[in-house]
Amino acid sequence: MTASTTSTASASSPELGRRSFVATLASFAALVAAAMVIAAVAQHRERSRTQAEAQADPADVAIDPSDQHPPKPDPEVLTFLGPLATGAPLSGTRWRILAIAPLQAGRLPLELADPSGPRIPVEVLRRSDDAPPGIAQTPTLAIYLRNNGDGQSPTDPRAEQAAKALATALTQREQLTPPPSLATMHQRPSDPP
Repeated sequence: MTASTTSTASASSPELGRRSFVATLASFAALVAAAMVIAAVAQHRERSRTQAEAQADPADVAIDPSDQHPPKPDPEVLTFLGPLATGAPLSGTRWRILAIAPLQAGRLPLELADPSGPRIPVEVLRRSDDAPPGIAQTPTLAIYLRNNGDGQSPTDPRAEQAAKALATALTQREQLTPPPSLATMHQRPSDPP
């Protein structure tokens, strides 16, 4: 019986070796396939993002603070905003100006944020009694949400809160220095804020 047990054990060893080799090979093939799928998805996302950026209106592109060379705001804007331009809280709230774009056809695009929420893109224009009211206003300025909306949909309460905090802060700044030369809603280019 010992001889037959030995021959059975030695006969199954090559079988176990082949099975583990095939299992290892299959695992490796699955890993390579998964890596190829991940690479293809990443490449597709990058292509989609690049195409979307190429088609985007420059006024609608958010400013990325991590950009190595962001566009510089106009000196008159920085003077008007004062400490708000460097991240000071808006009127004692947690809201801050995160990004300031250069003036664009009389529009002042800003991005607001608080530590716990999304970025809120707004546009500051000169207030006009002929124009629809912004989501917040100062004595001379109107703040509009930059969301390509038509003004008919309800505004996100967080966006309203951010705009009101900005309006309060800008009202205080208007008492210290005049705002930059801005267009009214009717004077700016026809694309929606």
